Amino acid sequence: MGPRILSALIVAGLLAGCQDDTVVAPASQVQVLTDAARYSRATGTVRANLVNGSKRPVYMFTCSESTTLEVSEAGGWKDLGAWYATCLGADPSTAIAPAYPYSIEPGTFAALPDLPAEVMSSLDPGTYRMRVKVYANNSSPYELLPDAERVSDPFEIVD
Repeated sequence: MGPRILSALIVAGLLAGCQDDTVVAPASQVQVLTDAARYSRATGTVRANLVNGSKRPVYMFTCSESTTLEVSEAGGWKDLGAWYATCLGADPSTAIAPAYPYSIEPGTFAALPDLPAEVMSSLDPGTYRMRVKVYANNSSPYELLPDAERVSDPFEIVD
């Protein structure tokens, strides 16, 4: 079992038992963690978190299409776009929420939009991953974190 998978399992266990958004992440970096490595198109839901195991805050925009899905195709990754706008810290009663940098503090996590079975049923079986726009700073010019800290491990969607 690889260190990233082991770390993900430890973090997933911590997240499952938390009552609030504060965790002590064992990783020393930012990670996009999904709750499984394989999902059924008909009945599965992909749940993911952005875990900040670093010693610095990181930032996402409050309301944006910051979480996208990619499919493995011809030896590379094809961007399928966002299926849901991420709205962190936004008032759900407001139809249009302003987009501003939202801080994810060290040792905490942010739940990312679920990829529900209704969306997965329209996808072909295959290998997928999530990519998240996460920034190192909260002012322009915004600097994206390295891919290793913004992309989930690949997961399978099966019939």
